[in-house]
Formats: sequence, C-alpha cells, structure tokens
Amino acid sequence: MTSRFSRVLFIRFDLHYPIDFIAPHDNSHLSKFLNSFTRYLSREGIAFQYVWVREQSREKHQHYHVILLLNGNVTCHSWNCKPPQVSAIQK
Repeated sequence: MTSRFSRVLFIRFDLHYPIDFIAPHDNSHLSKFLNSFTRYLSREGIAFQYVWVREQSREKHQHYHVILLLNGNVTCHSWNCKPPQVSAIQK
C-alpha cells in the first residue's frame, strides 16, 4: 500500500459478538460484513487492503481484530472525509 500511495490511513478495530449470541463456528458473518464494506469502498473509488484474525478467547466468545488500510490521498478520516477538490481555474 505504501508503495502505491504517498499517504495511507491505518484503521484498527475489533468486532465482538454479544455475550448471549451463539456465534457460528466459521467466519461467514465476517466474510459477509467485509464483502459488503469493500463493495462500498470500491463504489466510492477508495483503494483499500485489509487484514483480519479471529481470536477465540477462554470464555467461548470469539471476536475479530481487523486492520484496514486506505488510500490516504482520498480519505483523510475514518468517517470518509474526502479532501476538497482543487479548482483547475486560477483566479
């Protein structure tokens, strides 16, 4: 990512299931979430990469750690604040 863009926005977040929720033994929920989210990023024209890992803790509730890398030249905040466009016409 850093070889393609001069700025990279790095976002790390965790996804937890509620305590009373019986989570599936596979990663189908995370896959569905990431597919939906990456389609949104693609529609917005934002280049991305991601890494995730599932952690199974002793209390039987799995959770996920996700790292998202975005083109920092297009996205300057986690809430997708795109930088202002520079006008080609100078006054």
